[in-house]
Amino acid sequence: MVGTLQFDVLEYRLRSEYNVELYKEGLPFEYLRWIVREEDAPPLKEEDLLLPNDAKLVEDYKGNQLLLFASQWSIQWLLRRDPPGAAGPALSAVFHSDERSQDL
Repeated sequence: MVGTLQFDVLEYRLRSEYNVELYKEGLPFEYLRWIVREEDAPPLKEEDLLLPNDAKLVEDYKGNQLLLFASQWSIQWLLRRDPPGAAGPALSAVFHSDERSQDL
């Protein structure tokens, strides 16, 4: 995982060694939950999910899907609004709860 310090070092080196101006902006996400699905299941689509305003469905470089959240409240909101058996995928059933689900 890359932390803030690594970005600060990169910014310093780009400016001092290469005379490059850099603009960076942080994202509001602090929590992530990996999505676990069957091997042959199609990927989830954001338009098929009822997500809070501060959540985002993304994919890592290996093709694994995960949900990014700005707050714990958003995770709980999603789980309360997405009970198993509802229309669409039940996210509470596909959240992975081991050490891969973590705070950013």
